[in-house]
Order: sequence, then C-alpha cells, then structure tokens
Amino acid sequence: MWDLSSPAAPVSHLIHIHLFPTNLISPHHHPDARLSSAGSLWFLSSPMSLCAQSKLLSWCSLSASAWLGAYEHPVVDKINQKIEDITGLDVSTAEDLQVANYGVGGQYEPHFDFGRKDEPDAFEELGTGNRIATWLLYMSDVQAGGATVFTDISAAVQPKKGSAVFWFNLYPSGEGDYRTRHAACPVLLGNKWVSNKWIHERGQEFRRRCGLRWTD
Repeated sequence: MWDLSSPAAPVSHLIHIHLFPTNLISPHHHPDARLSSAGSLWFLSSPMSLCAQSKLLSWCSLSASAWLGAYEHPVVDKINQKIEDITGLDVSTAEDLQVANYGVGGQYEPHFDFGRKDEPDAFEELGTGNRIATWLLYMSDVQAGGATVFTDISAAVQPKKGSAVFWFNLYPSGEGDYRTRHAACPVLLGNKWVSNKWIHERGQEFRRRCGLRWTD
C-alpha cells in the first residue's frame, strides 16, 4: 500500500501485503460459521453485538470471534511463523491469533489497538507491554463493504483474500501513534473472515530499537 521507506507514508510503516499463502488461510467452515477450521473451537451461530466502555478499552463491534493458540492446529503455527518472518518481530509474546467473522451488517467502530496513557492498566495482566504492532489478514473476499478504514489519514483497504495489512501502533520511542485509529466498515453483501495478530513490546528490544525523540 505504502512503501516502508517513503517519507510520504501517512502512518508509520503501514504496509499492504499481497499474496499471503492462501492454502494457509482458507476457512473450511460450516456454512453457518459455527465451527472453526482449527480445532473444536465454536463460534456463535449469529453475529454478536459487543460494546465496552471502561478504563481498559472503549469500542463497539458486531461480529463473532474466537482466539486460536499455536497448539490448536499446525496451520495456526504456520501463520504465526509467516508473520514473524515477514515483520521481523518476535511473535512469541504476541496474543493468540484472533479469528473474526462479520456477516451482513458486521462492523467495528473506530478505535485504537494500543493502550493509551489514560488506560494505564491495558494489557497489564499479560505482562508483555503494549501492542507495538498489528497484523490484519483477510481470509475471504467480500462482495460489498467491509473495508478497513484509517479515519485520521483518509485511507481504506478493501478485503482481498490472501492479503494483509501491517502497521506499527507505537513509535520506536514507545509513544502511541494516534494516526492508527481505524474501523471496519459494515459488510453490505457477503461474508467477511479476518484474523488479527497483536504483537507486543516484550521481545522486540533488539528487533525494533527505541528512538531518542518522541516521534522516532
């Protein structure tokens, strides 16, 4: 989407990656989307509306989701390894792979993936620091709607099976990059499958070194 080295890139290291191996991501799921393809992990049979307003996070979504650990299925382990190979980041301290399904009307309100300064306890229980980066993998095409939009920079990415979007939520200094505010537009026609990998600060000390300035 934007070249990593381009000074005009509107968000620090926002990249649209094409041709992710589709044999790793095809969701061989039951038509009612109740059973995930990796293990015996159940999804809700219809989208759920989930809203939260707390000191931890503030967001609202309409989707069905589940988390898959690397031990759940060899495919999950392969996806994690591909993410590490492409990004150069350590995924051993990342959160489990989140798989989400958006039916017609499914959406996600604008939000940040990282914990902000007014959310000091965000991710504290994980003990791995803040979410330094996000990997968003599109597991299906969508007939209409379902784009990922970055509201502050007027950018949109259309879902395309086998492609992914990667961005850093934090500057190398550890400060949050507020230009990463994003949302999932409503699905108008079709079915949207995505997976998210949230990579944390712990383990990246020598892979993405700190900067001396706030925006480094």
